[in-house]
Amino acid sequence: MTEPAAFLSLALDRPPQPLCWAALDPDQTAEALRDLTAWVDWLRERYRLDHRTIPGCWPEHGDLIEELSALHTAWQNAYTTGARPEAPLDWHTNFAHCQTRLTTAVARTGCRPHEHRAE
Repeated sequence: MTEPAAFLSLALDRPPQPLCWAALDPDQTAEALRDLTAWVDWLRERYRLDHRTIPGCWPEHGDLIEELSALHTAWQNAYTTGARPEAPLDWHTNFAHCQTRLTTAVARTGCRPHEHRAE
């Protein structure tokens, strides 16, 4: 079993902070993308998601960043201290809907494993 990622303990100790990606400066964007990438890597492994749901080039697609960022914020909210007991189940319901939207968005990109197609 792999070591827990650092972001896992942080999610329990602080309230989630939604991001408005359009309002971030380049340095803030780079930092937020690093944090989101760590979580997306964990998500892909944990839920065995393949390139049809989250391709390796997802950081190159603004719509995928926005969707995954919203999913991440919801996940943080579901597992934050004081969350409602049913919050994790609600997150999984939202995750199922999100997977459908991600798959549709990925299909529109035309990207394949190891082949990014610019927007």
